Amino acid sequence: MSLNASKLIKVSLCLLAIAIAVGAMLLRQRNQLMETQVVLVKKGMSASQVIRHLKSSSIIESDLPIRIWAKVDFRKIQEGEYLIPPRATLFEIISIIWGGHSTFVELVIPEGTNSWQIEKLLKDYVPKDQFWSLWTDPELILLTNEPLARNLEGLLAPNTYYINHAMEPVDIIKMLVAGSKKYYPPRQIKNGLSSYETLILASLIESEATMNSERERIASVFLNRLKKGIPLQCDPTVQYSKFKLGLPNPLRIGGTDLRRSHPYNTYRISGLPPGPICSPGLPSMQAAAKPSTTEELYFVADGNGTHVFSATLEDHLKAVQAYRKIQAEKKLNNQEKP
Repeated sequence: MSLNASKLIKVSLCLLAIAIAVGAMLLRQRNQLMETQVVLVKKGMSASQVIRHLKSSSIIESDLPIRIWAKVDFRKIQEGEYLIPPRATLFEIISIIWGGHSTFVELVIPEGTNSWQIEKLLKDYVPKDQFWSLWTDPELILLTNEPLARNLEGLLAPNTYYINHAMEPVDIIKMLVAGSKKYYPPRQIKNGLSSYETLILASLIESEATMNSERERIASVFLNRLKKGIPLQCDPTVQYSKFKLGLPNPLRIGGTDLRRSHPYNTYRISGLPPGPICSPGLPSMQAAAKPSTTEELYFVADGNGTHVFSATLEDHLKAVQAYRKIQAEKKLNNQEKP
């Protein structure tokens, strides 16, 4: 046997012995945690940074075995929120983090949600001050491809998302903006409005409609009023003005609210408000882009979850009277219940 061959065998045996020893430590060494520990791997963190964090957080006692493993494990560590259970071995920790088994939380943004409501949904992941800074961030607004937008209202798409604490706030907001591109702007607009005006109209439809079958008719009413120069008199825009002003109980409106001069109060302004008032869903976007053709100028709730549409003020006042009668009867029945 040559000298070189002998050296090669010795080196190989030495490396094998080291591998066995490291493997034994990975399988044998357990953490001393009494409860599950959260490890946040932020975007761009290296394996060395993650290992240092594991050591400084007392999740591992000795970092040598895991450092040796990291030299031969070529998997890229993925950003994520990882849960390390009590008494986990080093090998189990590697399997969780290097395996990319991150935990996520389901975030549901309902259709018709405005930015104030979204900010509250995200409060554990996006600090309040940062949310409002991102809401008017020019670079994020540029991503929407909507040159008329001045903030992200209406452009944070309603959908189900999966997020965790390792994600940067800006990346979470970018994800919501990217979701809106699935349906905004609609491919074919047949209403005489621009794409951004169509989004504004869709947000009004979303805030008024309860049934998909009515969305196109509601769109028609608003467009008919726009053509005739009649104020839209959309109650949800008054609610939105209260959100903008930071007034209490924004969803409750009275006579003072209706008379208040504000760019979003469609009882006081003509035409559309300057921006969307919520994040509309796809059915509202489609209705805004392709409304029904009617002569209707009014609609009012019928007390049963739908609306009564009218072309004349006389018929509308009759529908309003009928609605008030239904509401009065419901109130009386509730009072009579034991």
